[in-house]
Amino acid sequence: MSFEEKLNTIIFKYNVDAACSDYRKYVKAVELAQILYSSIRNHTEKVVLLGIDQMDISFFKSLIRDNESITSKLYQEADSIQAGGVTVLLVSYYQKDQMIVDLRERNIYVISLYDHFESNGLVFNHNYYDIYNDQYWDGRQEKWVYEYGNIDINQIYYFHRRRYETAQEESEKRLYLEKMIFDCVYAKDFLTMRENIDKYSLEFREQSEKYFLFAQEIESLLLELKNTLAKRNAEDVIVFWLDMLEYGMDKTMPFLKGLDRKALVFEKAFTVTPYTSPTLVTLLTGKCQIEDDTYILSRIDSDDNILAKELQERNYVFKYYGNHLNHWLEQNDLSDHVYRSDLYSFTQLYWDALTDLADEAEKGKKGFSILHELSHTHWPLVSLGVKSTNYITDYRNEKIAKQVWSKQSKDRQQMESRKYVDRQLEFWSDLLPDSMYKIYMSDHGMSFLGKFHIIMKIQQKNIMPHIWNGLFSYKNFLPMILQLIDNHMIDEKSLSSPYAVIQEVAWYNRERVFEVIKAKDYYSTNLDYVGFQGVVTEEDMLVSYDNGFEYYQKHQNDHKMVSDNRLNYLRKLISQKKADYFHVDKFQYTRILIMAEKKRAERTKEFHKRKCEVINNIFEQIKETEILALRGGGYHTLNLLMPLEERLRNKVKYIIDSNKECVGGKMGIEVITLVEMMQKGVTTVLISSYQYLQKWEEELKSYTGIRTINIYQILKKSGLPCDMEACFERFMEEDFDMNRIVD
Repeated sequence: MSFEEKLNTIIFKYNVDAACSDYRKYVKAVELAQILYSSIRNHTEKVVLLGIDQMDISFFKSLIRDNESITSKLYQEADSIQAGGVTVLLVSYYQKDQMIVDLRERNIYVISLYDHFESNGLVFNHNYYDIYNDQYWDGRQEKWVYEYGNIDINQIYYFHRRRYETAQEESEKRLYLEKMIFDCVYAKDFLTMRENIDKYSLEFREQSEKYFLFAQEIESLLLELKNTLAKRNAEDVIVFWLDMLEYGMDKTMPFLKGLDRKALVFEKAFTVTPYTSPTLVTLLTGKCQIEDDTYILSRIDSDDNILAKELQERNYVFKYYGNHLNHWLEQNDLSDHVYRSDLYSFTQLYWDALTDLADEAEKGKKGFSILHELSHTHWPLVSLGVKSTNYITDYRNEKIAKQVWSKQSKDRQQMESRKYVDRQLEFWSDLLPDSMYKIYMSDHGMSFLGKFHIIMKIQQKNIMPHIWNGLFSYKNFLPMILQLIDNHMIDEKSLSSPYAVIQEVAWYNRERVFEVIKAKDYYSTNLDYVGFQGVVTEEDMLVSYDNGFEYYQKHQNDHKMVSDNRLNYLRKLISQKKADYFHVDKFQYTRILIMAEKKRAERTKEFHKRKCEVINNIFEQIKETEILALRGGGYHTLNLLMPLEERLRNKVKYIIDSNKECVGGKMGIEVITLVEMMQKGVTTVLISSYQYLQKWEEELKSYTGIRTINIYQILKKSGLPCDMEACFERFMEEDFDMNRIVD
């Protein structure tokens, strides 16, 4: 009996599924489906699965543990099925009668899965696998639908909890606490399940015995799972992929941060690209988006998946657990489980991966499993751990969500979900044996320039815990893994690099391109849409954007302004290779942005040149005896200073900003507050921000003896009026060739 079957036996024994009546029907349907398929295969050589929706087919394949060999088709492809010698197994509920009639009229033998259910006394009025039978938002169709959209177990649990908390009658309170307990069991969140059962024991003591006994049997099952994994005596590898978790974010995650004393910690690990999908490409192939032209890939086939091939030669089975990256991988690289959307609870992944190992689906082989946690640490930052009275999710409409919800509310949910992830990591890690390699990693960060610095920690009995300060690039992830499993250690010297390449192509998704076109000042705060190349060293980084902008920062602000020699050294390290935007189909929308950038540059060429001359002259006129500070340390300051000569940049002694970690300061400028301004003897303040110009001018009037420089007023007097930050020139509608947009 598999661990999933053992779990269901315990659930049914104590009738815990009474809170969700369709669950028992679903489990029975699974059993009947497996029996039916086995019978068909015993009597028919050729079987074709047919469904109206890919989800129907995928779910059925997951039941029969066959992701690859069986032929499957969507209903719109049914015309290609020829009569004679073939049995069609129809696995969809909706439009099943129409499909059956169509096939029979063509003399094709068809068996309906739902007819089989009904003949065995199991009647459904919806998909058998949809136990909650509710509406879900379908992002592709952009409308509410039944069955096929984004089921969000986190949200279901949240509103069950809120019903429990707001209940006016004891019977309602008890009912929804029972639903919460079942939700946790369904999501395999046994940690929160325990907490809810403890609540139940306190509030409904007389009815709590069954839940007390149920919890005991779950504990025994988990102990059995732990012991079974320990008996494998195999050096399995579990990769806990935590999405969008930036270096340093683990300071609010006690377990993950605590691994600094128990694991090999990569203090200076950097991703190649700040996006999830191309990171997967680099991890599995060792190649980069632009340098190695991997941007032309639409999936990673068996020949490209170098890591999987190397693992196979070493008697490992490679599997990815998740949903977000499924379309990038071959079927045989995916787990047999189906997760309906990116809003799954990652505890389900952990249960599936560990029970797969324990059930020994492929005996005698070791497992290399990537468990991709996505929506808990990545926006929309949802989880069963959301405890507030708001449940924020923008997968329906990001712009609306950003307007409706306060930053404080979003920050709180982010923190709640991050802490939830940490507690679950500790819980599930405790089930794993010491012989297993446990890799805790992220793919990219959240902040604008900090998103390249990622978290990477490895724990195993043969690995001595220590902090590795060498610079590690994800380009070396593949050789690092092979060193681990071949030698039970890694050669830090061979994997260290003097610098790491960072790069990404310009945006090509139609919706993302329209974001740039529609948002009038979007480009002033985020230049990723144009693509970039860059380099990270142990002390600093430089990003060069395709439109000519450069962003520089030091990892630690040493209050020493970056020199021209240093900038030129870093520029020489950056690859000069360019993506082929004009001959690759995927970039059809990208070309609108590229041409718009060129038109804007040509149209504003003289204006930009004169503006730079005026700004240079402003800095030239600042006397050596003056102590200059810039008010505001955001990207406007960084962009203002980068084009200046070193001798002019050096005139800036301080930046006045409430954020000591502001990007402008990381050029090597001490960041001070307004209070400190007088203590430091500042004589002159140049306001670099257009957005806060008036506010800061008024603010500085209360400080006597301070000369304020308003560069925007000076530019206006020079016939160069600005209506945005001085470092940018505004786009015009004529810059965008909208004829390239194809509906």
